[in-house]
Amino acid sequence: MGGAVALATTKSMKVSALKYLDRLSGGVFVAARIAKNDGQSDVLWGPKVNR
Repeated sequence: MGGAVALATTKSMKVSALKYLDRLSGGVFVAARIAKNDGQSDVLWGPKVNR
């Protein structure tokens, strides 16, 4: 289980805090893609592609 999900199931967390963590993780993901050649060498996911 993810850290925020595990924490939310064991402790009382505000929904706004979980939304913030979700947005923050999305922002970090986008920043990492930009830092890696602006995403030019990314392998895009597709169902049954490259299998």
